[in-house]
Amino acid sequence: MNVTLKTIAERAGVSIRTVTRALKGEPGGHPRTGDRVRACADALGYTPNLAAWHLRTRQRPTVGIVGPDSALPVYTRKILSLQRTLAQRGRYTLSGLLPDTPDALSRMLREWAGWVRHVVFFAWRADWEIASVAAPLGLTCYFVDCPAAPAAMPRLEINRRAGIQAGVEALMDAGRKKIARAGTMLENRAAGFRDAFRARGRRPARRALYPTDGLEFADGYRIGPALLRDGVDGVFFDTDRLALGFLKFARERGVRVPGDVAVIGFDDDPAGQYVCPALSTVAHPIEDMSRTLAQWIETETGGRKRRVFPTRFVRRESV
Repeated sequence: MNVTLKTIAERAGVSIRTVTRALKGEPGGHPRTGDRVRACADALGYTPNLAAWHLRTRQRPTVGIVGPDSALPVYTRKILSLQRTLAQRGRYTLSGLLPDTPDALSRMLREWAGWVRHVVFFAWRADWEIASVAAPLGLTCYFVDCPAAPAAMPRLEINRRAGIQAGVEALMDAGRKKIARAGTMLENRAAGFRDAFRARGRRPARRALYPTDGLEFADGYRIGPALLRDGVDGVFFDTDRLALGFLKFARERGVRVPGDVAVIGFDDDPAGQYVCPALSTVAHPIEDMSRTLAQWIETETGGRKRRVFPTRFVRRESV
């Protein structure tokens, strides 16, 4: 049985407005009438339709979060940080993975529309259009560290260059002569690598780039023989997982880190603090981004805003 406010009103012998006032605990009306209304609601098993109420009142404290289908811990940390920051402000979250097609995304957002007013994307595809989907539903969308984010949408970006440059310069300061970069050749990592050599008036080695198939532990392990064969004595890896995979390879081969090869990763995964030697890395500005995004959502001041956050080099034992 679908119990509505009208059903309760008919059972209690009052108006729908009286039922609404009693269930919300608003002042006015006779106390005994309110008690009778609430007793009828309980007896009928009434459950309020919060989604419909949110749509009517525009009070939707729940925020939607769309993440990538990725095993990289940094995404989990970014999403968890935002969830905690929003919770401190009395907001709940719905979360899901970015679907494979625009139609699937449209269906997901339509399902969320009664509950959320703001949706945060941690992943996006360049050939998708968001405005035609979000605007009719009354949704405000934000994009976090998505290179393909629509220019008209509020977005928070990460400047990886400064942190990577500082890390590569630390390799130079440690006396490393043949410094390499290993990874999937992500351009947002390449710029900082180049900047370090320009700033020091140096040129990279003839072979300074070592492509990997992916960004996982095994990929870092598998690139190890090539790095040792070419006499590389300092390596920047595109992710911490790559770097940790290489550390395992080095340990098995008796290669000293940082004695023979100095190593830097990217992402500041917690595991890097506890390996031996502790992994030097470049850290994302996760907490700063969460606070800014929560403020934008709370004040609804995103608009066409674009905010860029710097990364920072974290020096540990591997350099």
